[in-house]
Amino acid sequence: MTTALDGGPQVLAGGGLAVNLHRRQDGTVAAHLINYGYDTERDAVPPILDLESSIRLPGRSRRAEVIAPGRPAVEYADGRHQVRIDARLYTIVVFHPDGEAG
Repeated sequence: MTTALDGGPQVLAGGGLAVNLHRRQDGTVAAHLINYGYDTERDAVPPILDLESSIRLPGRSRRAEVIAPGRPAVEYADGRHQVRIDARLYTIVVFHPDGEAG
């Protein structure tokens, strides 16, 4: 999935995943990730293991927290936040601003 805005795609993520960004009043940005990969034979949504996504935000976040099982890997390179997680049915990644321009 690719969402295009001024300056190019803001979100790059693997297939079967929907992403919504929400800027919160405290300055953090919450990325809501929904896995639509329903498996009818298993009657379940299997996790997307080691999912990589890239999110462009107006600034740099040195800290991100994942509200879901598992541990995230978050890096910052070339003006984008690179996130690696095991995407369950629903995951939220919250980026905390650090005051640096990205």
